[in-house]
Amino acid sequence: MMRAVHPARAPDDAHSAPWLLVAYPLFVLGIVVGALGIGRWATRVQVAPADAPDAGSAALDAAIDDVTVRYAFAAFWLLIVAIIFVMILKPFI
Repeated sequence: MMRAVHPARAPDDAHSAPWLLVAYPLFVLGIVVGALGIGRWATRVQVAPADAPDAGSAALDAAIDDVTVRYAFAAFWLLIVAIIFVMILKPFI
C-alpha cells in the first residue's frame, strides 16, 4: 500500500517541516525569556523574605511590584500562544 506524500517534501525530512523550523526558535526563545526574565524575578521574590523575616521587606515589595517582570510574563505567554498556533494550524504547509 502506498503512503500519500506531500509533493514538496520527501517523507524522511519530518524534522525540517516549515512549521517545526518556526516552532523550534520560539521554544528556545521561551526558555530564554523564562530563565532570564521570570527565573531571576522568582529568585528575588524567594530570597527577599529571608532578608527581613519579622517584618515586611522593602526588597520583597520592590520585587513583587517590578514592572519588567510583567513584560516578561506577557512575552512568555505570547510565545506559548504562538507555539500552539504554529503547531496546530501549521500555517506554512
